Amino acid sequence: MRPALRMLIYYFPAAFVFSALAMVGQTVIAHEGLNHGDLPWPPVPRGIENVIDHSKPTEDISRERKRHERFRRLEEHSKANPTVNSRLRENPTRLGVIDDTNDDKFKDKVRLQYFDRRKNATMEVILDGDNVRETKIIPASEYQPEITDEEIAEAINLAREYFTNAGIPWVLDLKGFGILAYKPHGKGFYNGRVIYVSFHQNNDSPPEFSAWVDLTRQKIIKTRRQ
Repeated sequence: MRPALRMLIYYFPAAFVFSALAMVGQTVIAHEGLNHGDLPWPPVPRGIENVIDHSKPTEDISRERKRHERFRRLEEHSKANPTVNSRLRENPTRLGVIDDTNDDKFKDKVRLQYFDRRKNATMEVILDGDNVRETKIIPASEYQPEITDEEIAEAINLAREYFTNAGIPWVLDLKGFGILAYKPHGKGFYNGRVIYVSFHQNNDSPPEFSAWVDLTRQKIIKTRRQ
């Protein structure tokens, strides 16, 4: 199966897309090399800034490798802290490294972000250089960082299995995409790591099947057939 791709596209309900964009610091758009003629690509909603174009697979792979290497290096330093070391033994999902350059209190403030499915919470380890300054446990319903490609792939596989068992084997031939799901009508985060997965004939086609996948409970909480 091809690597899972993040994709924001215009046929998602507008309220859903803009509520999602309001909760992340950057908009990440990924696609496979498509010919869009004179149309702008990636598609960017009006007023959105700090867009990262992940349209070059080689550069994207290199970027991800460097991110993982940096995460592992900082994590090794953070394990010297007994509290952090104890929490990492529960194998939370590694999410990302955030450089907090606007903090006057710490010169080199960095946040390591995780999602702990056992506690159903976001975990942050805050470092100043290599020194741990603080750790935070934030309930999933209050805050969740953006999902990773690995989480998207896991959610797509769970959704494929669900639809296949429901007598829809041709879902295996469709392309899967995923974004972090939010409660409808601007109610914020789910009380769990929920990913909205959609299946399409190709990158530009509307979804044929959709599923809300709760990775915390490893189950499908809602589906839709277009």
